[in-house]
Amino acid sequence: MLFKDAGDFVELGDNYFGGLHLTLFTLFQVMTMDNWVDVTREIMVYKYWAWAPFCTFVFISGFIVVNLLIAVICDAVYELNDFAEAITGQLPSDDDKSTDEEGGKFAQRKILQESVFELTDQVQKLIGNQKTTLEALNHLTNELVEYDDDFRQEETDSSLPD
Repeated sequence: MLFKDAGDFVELGDNYFGGLHLTLFTLFQVMTMDNWVDVTREIMVYKYWAWAPFCTFVFISGFIVVNLLIAVICDAVYELNDFAEAITGQLPSDDDKSTDEEGGKFAQRKILQESVFELTDQVQKLIGNQKTTLEALNHLTNELVEYDDDFRQEETDSSLPD
């Protein structure tokens, strides 16, 4: 282990690198850049060159995380582009259907477009049901308020002396 056996450093090493679970937690902390500078500076008290492996780890893990984030964003943009084409109805022309592969793509896009239209109809129905439910709730609320007012009026009337 790199920072485990260093005399006075053993106490500090047990805090950060004393076991596998502590080491993994420390590396995760450094990778997410959560107080990684504090960890590095504490270790640099005992080993002046400790900044080198920490900076290398931060650079490599940061590079990997940024590339992963960019890959996820690019994939999402690609899927949104395909979805937008399907919604707007930009299907290939008859010239584009010349090969089997392109014909398969045309069929997939047509199925996707039909699914989008079907989902749009279902969403419209759900919106209508939501409006009906909201109207029913408003009506029930009004009746409950009227009932409560009538009940309070009866209590007030019954508590008055005759």
